[in-house]
Parts: sequence; structure tokens; C-alpha cells
Amino acid sequence: LIAQVPGIDILLFQEARSFDSDGQALRFRAEGLLAPLGLDRSFLTRSTRGQLHEMMFIRTSRLRPVAHFTPDLPGVFHDQPGWVQVQADGLDAPLHLRSVQWAHWNGDVRLDEAQKLTRYAAPGTAAVSGGDFNSLWPDFPGHEPEFEPDWEALPPHKRHHKTLPPGLRPDGRLASDRRALTVLAGAGFTSAGCAARDVTVTVNAQIDNGQGARIDHLVLSPLLAAALVHGAYRVHVSDTGNRASDHRLVTAQVDLDLITLAASADQHRARTAAP
Repeated sequence: LIAQVPGIDILLFQEARSFDSDGQALRFRAEGLLAPLGLDRSFLTRSTRGQLHEMMFIRTSRLRPVAHFTPDLPGVFHDQPGWVQVQADGLDAPLHLRSVQWAHWNGDVRLDEAQKLTRYAAPGTAAVSGGDFNSLWPDFPGHEPEFEPDWEALPPHKRHHKTLPPGLRPDGRLASDRRALTVLAGAGFTSAGCAARDVTVTVNAQIDNGQGARIDHLVLSPLLAAALVHGAYRVHVSDTGNRASDHRLVTAQVDLDLITLAASADQHRARTAAP
């Protein structure tokens, strides 16, 4: 599946169950399989609440690792675990990368995660996080109607994982819990799917009795969002993908030259405006 999308520089991978076991054999096996495609370096962040670890693979011919923050290291702040910093040609500041696997069972847990990420939307920060956020993005204008799950179609024991908790439901009705991603949007982050006006569902049709939704996102800080390549966002729907995972591969492209050009233009304006 990855080989069908040539030129990937960063692969964000979730649900890396058992990739930390047996001397991390699965991790290095995956790295060996991806190395011929140029993705020759892996990073594993172990989950602190289960077995669904987060991983990423990068192309070191274009990205040089600078730092990787994991929960077990000393001096790691509450909003740092899982982040990888790399240096990219043409980008002065470090590029911050994060593979995301948010809790499926509780919107308050997701909200807590979101509030830890907001500083990565600060001006001048280049950051992208991507993966399974287990939440719909808040509504945005100028797009086709987004699929809204019929939560009543799920069995009772599954209806409350991605819906608002009692007390917050409009008229007592089950409704999608978008609070966490509303926090990210409010901080200035952009969903690549929203920028592309593409609301394709990111899970397979059979998931949740057909009530799966667009819960996988590529989320970019304002600096990187300005460099998204028009027309490059895609949710890959295929039989191969359906067999490989219950989630679909999501890809986008960022042109770092656009950031360099914008910075140069700003510097030029500053010079011409100087007294």
C-alpha cells in the first residue's frame, strides 16, 4: 500500500501493538521493509494507557533527527511525549512531528490531549500531527455535507465513546463529541482534509455498523498549513487498504519552499518599510 504512494517522507503509524516486545523485533522488521522505499528510520513512543503504541518512519536523506521525547525520559514536559523533531532542508526552525492515537472511549481524555498540543500552533512553529483522533473535526464552511454517524444505530455499549456525555447533549440527543478538535481548530491548527474540502470517511465501510466517520486527520500548524499543496490531499480507498487495516491511508503534501518564499517576502517588506 505504501509503495503505491511514491515519495513519502514521513509515515505516521498507529496501533503498533507488540512493536515494543521481543527486543522491538516488529519495529525493526517494519523498518527493514520500508527502508527500500526510503523510509529508513523509525521512532516508537510507547503508550502509557495500553498497547496501542505510536510510531513514525522518516526519510533520513531529507530529514535529520534532532530529538525524540518519550514518557520514560527525564525532564520531559506534559506536552512533549511522542513528539519528534527533525531538521528539514529549507526550514530554519525544527519540524515537529507527532503520530496520534487518541482514546476511543472518552471525549474528556481526548480533550485533555488536545489542550496539551495547542502551543504547537504558535507563530513560527512548524508542526504536523496525524493519525486516529477518534473524533470528527468541527464543521467548516464551503464543503459537501460531512457524514454524521447515526449513533443510535450502534449497540448501546458503543454509543457513548465518541458522543457528548450526559449533560452536554443537545435536547438529550446523542451527538458527536467534537470538543477536542474544536480546541485544536481554535488554537489555529488546520485539518488537511478541511483545507482540501474533502470530507471522505477515513474508516472502512463495515466499521461501527457503517457509522464510521472522518476521524483520521493530518493536522498542521498555521506555518505548515500555508504550504499545503493544492490537490495533494487524498483518502486512499482500496481493497488492499481494506485488508490491511480498518482505517484508510490518508496523505497530503507540504511544499517547504512556499514557507521560504513567504519568509523572504516578509523580510523584503520589512526592509522596504524600514525608515
